[in-house]
Amino acid sequence: MKKHYLKSTGSVILLLIVFLQSCNLDDAIHVSPNGDDGASGSSNNPFKTLTRAQSEVRKRAQAMKKGTINVVLHEGIYNIVEPLVFSDKDRVNEAATVVWQAAKGEKPIVSGAQKFKVEGEIGELIKVGYADSDKLFDIYVNEKKSC
Repeated sequence: MKKHYLKSTGSVILLLIVFLQSCNLDDAIHVSPNGDDGASGSSNNPFKTLTRAQSEVRKRAQAMKKGTINVVLHEGIYNIVEPLVFSDKDRVNEAATVVWQAAKGEKPIVSGAQKFKVEGEIGELIKVGYADSDKLFDIYVNEKKSC
């Protein structure tokens, strides 16, 4: 009787493994600063920008009835020039969700920071040019807030 029980349990586990593999559990949308927005968004071919990932979420959400869409951000700095705006277009439905998360063990940084163009130096002072000075909030030099 024990052998029959173990044989049945082994068969169930094998079927479960085959089923889970066929479900493609890594159906997440992957993003990496080293990616390509023309890629598929898979773990091996991630998108480059958050905007492209958002477009893919919206595309998948239209056909989705329930479940979860995972967007996985990989290590690196994501420089954004315009805010990433979430609206009703990003909402799937009551039975489905969208989760934006860092890849396990990785620390992505989403930054709206802009680099200055150094125009010259006067002693210890550095003259920089920045076109949108009315949008300037904080200045950091060598990762320390300077003013």
